[in-house]
Amino acid sequence: MSPAELIIIPAGAGSGKTYTIQKQLARWVIEGRVAPEKIVAVTFTESAAAELQDRIRAELVSQGRLEEALRLEQAYISTIHSFGLRLITGFAFDAGITPQPRKLNDDEQGILIRLALATTQEADEVMGNLSRHGYRYDFNTDTGPEEAFRDRILLLMEKLRSIGRFEKDETLVEHSFLRIGELYEALGDRDIQKQALRRAIEDLLRAFPEDLSSRYADVKSASDELRKNFRDMKRALAGSSLDEDWKLWQDLRSLRVSNKKTKLPPGYDDLAAAVMAAAGELPRHAGPLGDALDHVEALLNASQDALQIYSQRKRERGLVDYTDMLAISHRLLSSVPEIMEYLRSRVDCLIIDEFQDTNPLQFSLLWSLHTLGVPTLIVGDVKQAIMGFQHADHRLLLQLQKTFSSSIRPLEKNWRSTPGLMAWINTVSARLFGDGYTPLEPQAKYPSSLAPLEAIVFRERPERGNMSITARHTSMRVRDLLLDGSQEVYDRQTKGPRRLRGGDIAMLCPSHVKIERYAEELRSLGIRCRVEEDGWFDSRVVQIACHALDHVADPSDRHAGLYLAVTELGSHTLESALTTMVREEDLSDPVLASLEPLTVRIEEYTVDEVLDEVIAALDLFGKISVWPDAAQARANLLRLRGEAAEFMRANREALASGGYYGSGVKTFLSWVRAKVERDDKQPDPRVIDEDAVTITTWHRAKGREWPVVVVCGTDADTSPRLPDFRVVYTDFNDLNSILDRAFIEAYPDFHAPETRDAFMSGLADEARDNAIRLLYVALTRAREKLVLECPCYDDKSGTESFWTVLERQTGITVGPDRMTVAGSEFDCLVTMATKHYPEDLDLDGDEPAAPLPRIGRRAITPHPLPQDLTPEAVSPSSLHDPESRPCPGLRRVRYGDPLDIAVGADSLQRGTILHRCFEVGLAGARRLNTVFESLCPDLGEVERERVSRSIEAFRDGIETGLSPAGVSVEVPVLGLDEKGSVVSGIADMVVETDKGIWIVDHKSDQVEDLQTLFSFYLPQLRCYADIVGKARPGKPVIGVAINWISHGELMMLPMELK
Repeated sequence: MSPAELIIIPAGAGSGKTYTIQKQLARWVIEGRVAPEKIVAVTFTESAAAELQDRIRAELVSQGRLEEALRLEQAYISTIHSFGLRLITGFAFDAGITPQPRKLNDDEQGILIRLALATTQEADEVMGNLSRHGYRYDFNTDTGPEEAFRDRILLLMEKLRSIGRFEKDETLVEHSFLRIGELYEALGDRDIQKQALRRAIEDLLRAFPEDLSSRYADVKSASDELRKNFRDMKRALAGSSLDEDWKLWQDLRSLRVSNKKTKLPPGYDDLAAAVMAAAGELPRHAGPLGDALDHVEALLNASQDALQIYSQRKRERGLVDYTDMLAISHRLLSSVPEIMEYLRSRVDCLIIDEFQDTNPLQFSLLWSLHTLGVPTLIVGDVKQAIMGFQHADHRLLLQLQKTFSSSIRPLEKNWRSTPGLMAWINTVSARLFGDGYTPLEPQAKYPSSLAPLEAIVFRERPERGNMSITARHTSMRVRDLLLDGSQEVYDRQTKGPRRLRGGDIAMLCPSHVKIERYAEELRSLGIRCRVEEDGWFDSRVVQIACHALDHVADPSDRHAGLYLAVTELGSHTLESALTTMVREEDLSDPVLASLEPLTVRIEEYTVDEVLDEVIAALDLFGKISVWPDAAQARANLLRLRGEAAEFMRANREALASGGYYGSGVKTFLSWVRAKVERDDKQPDPRVIDEDAVTITTWHRAKGREWPVVVVCGTDADTSPRLPDFRVVYTDFNDLNSILDRAFIEAYPDFHAPETRDAFMSGLADEARDNAIRLLYVALTRAREKLVLECPCYDDKSGTESFWTVLERQTGITVGPDRMTVAGSEFDCLVTMATKHYPEDLDLDGDEPAAPLPRIGRRAITPHPLPQDLTPEAVSPSSLHDPESRPCPGLRRVRYGDPLDIAVGADSLQRGTILHRCFEVGLAGARRLNTVFESLCPDLGEVERERVSRSIEAFRDGIETGLSPAGVSVEVPVLGLDEKGSVVSGIADMVVETDKGIWIVDHKSDQVEDLQTLFSFYLPQLRCYADIVGKARPGKPVIGVAINWISHGELMMLPMELK
């Protein structure tokens, strides 16, 4: 490629952008214009990066370029954050950071940000009166005012970071005030306005000093309104309400007056009108404006101050987060000549995919690489820019296209949708985007017998706006399609037609709330569905497992016991269980009894092992196998196992920084409950259910396709929400300094509807454009058939829905068998829906006769697994014997004083530390000090001395009792048990004597009945002994022993020689 060459490829939906990148890069490599190892390709997900690299490699291999395919491994094909991390680690000293920066995990990030928010004092005045600034408890989201205020600051912090504002910028507040001043109506004299309202209220109350509601008790609406009006006026005259309560002012603008049905006393209406007229000065009152300015200033200052504190604490700990990876890289590229020169020689081309999803900071980093002289290929689609909630800014791609119009090479073909459907999409899109749309020529030549376009028309608004009515009508139409044997789709695998199945259909909704309604209606009609939604932690199987963990960790946890006893695993009803607990009787149940053995031995297990034992004890995998959503339940349970494993692998320092101390079950449960606040998505069950309809959101549908797509929820409101903050630019004259030209505009909320409307109008264009782009994404997912909900009724609420946007932009109308768009008519199947919940008149109809899926089947009747199956591998802990058995010949030797020191956050950490002390301490005091400093630096000198003496006493006891010729510690043991399963473990200590070998295990249990516990661990020791004996046939294993560290006692059991 030529130096600084720029190619911009606008790629519409289904136009084959990844294929284009694959072919273009392979061609440049083959032509010698680009060295494969000098490619930098940036995507926005790890999976997309891996797919791109695989496809480029496959293209090179298919053309016989094996050497170039191998050299591709050295290319930078990654996410933008991985690219940034690679830069800052390679040039760490130039960046002034540690050469191995540790990425901040979610727990640490959360706690550091919250500490920063708690430290800043910039918002104290607003925090002291949150209700005055509109913060109240939200029952829909279960969010309190303090949390809502904190969330708004967090959102502002992210927005500031996206425009590169990491240091305090005094001009931000000034810029935000400018827009507020432009939109707020001219001000009056606040003292005059207040006194006028006060006098009007006093006049009315002087004439009517009593509450009039009792006179109109027979008219409820009049009675309620008069009572409220009276209370509001009394409150207005008390204290400082008229100086700060702007909602009260607004309420006083609409007092109850006489109407045809209800006549109020003579003179009341005139006095009420005077009050309303005085309160009508609210849009011109200086008070709401002053509060709004104070609120915005507090938010911006608190956000900037918290960002500085957060950044300082990260630097002190040598930590970086995702945004740091970009910010530091951008600084290096902009200011260090050596790095500029290195990258100029190291990179032959830069490829950026999904460019419309970049935020200003990401744009600046990538653009700075291009300005170094790196040829750049940009692929993106402004029409699919729907990630604004993640601070992506499509205006940057628009400006690039405007500035470098000669570099544009649009893709002009569509490989997804059939010609009939594509004709409609082209017509609609041309009206949605005007000159910004390039018509796509359909290349999907496969035959389709489906009608490409269908409408479900609602001429009247559903009763009481009931969402379930719309969902029911649409779900019934989906059922009818599945029942109709003539509905066939083209199968890409068999290259021919086959009957329509549920898996061929996707129902796309604009929000998660709507998803659940449609899923409920589908299930009620007997149609299986795959719902891509949140709710993993609250799913039934995860709650059962977590309550079981709670019970095992704390058998006195009555709530956990109650929960388990009344599930399908227990034997109680809620009434019987509560009755038992009210009587203060023990709640006995088989499910609790099955967990009892674990409660005794929990300290010997790690969290992931405890979870596995709980699952086995409850036979959870077996139980859920017959549930209707068995595949999803299994996936949810597997995710819980994965979370437990991740918790055990996690850096303990990082966990402690996040406020999670120790590694026990309770800590794990706290950790996972916090994690689901960020990620509560149910995992993909990975089971192909060909008869399950997919239900997902418009956002999650991006980049995907299905044979049949049903676009639901077009009646959803698209209006902007207040308050809001948006990024604006002074101009786009210099893209190299775009971050310096970026500022924040504030749009506060107000009680006066006129003021609110003025500020919402400032956001209306952006909201409409976002709705258009979302519509485009939803309408372009279908290959053969699009079913569209059409709410063709007048919405008197005044809100602007997706449908009204579509109507206004395209002039779309639906007739009996036609859909007209911009004067063009299209054949359309039309289903008329009513405003009522439909009666299912086809309850006895045939079920869809879809064939059994070839893969992913489950047995119709579950059967227990045979008991004599031999597992491939077993863990040593699974060999423990829960029953107490006598151990003839067992000898007990006390070698020292009990070691009952408190070390570590919990029993598991205590055991790990003491094991390590004995392992290392047997080799000498110097190495033991290293253990103290690294694992328990807070352990006092007295306790350290006690540990040292205990280790020395144990060594003397071994010398005296066994006369060892050699001692080995932490010996790996790998072999087969008596059933042929692989056993892999670590023997704490192997003592070799003249007569044979002893296997010694360290245990830190703090129980009294050591003989019973010895019997419990004995099978594991015997297994080790058998494996070591087979490995050392010339030296028999003559005994096993346990060192009870906490008791200063050694238990020794000679083995019978075979």
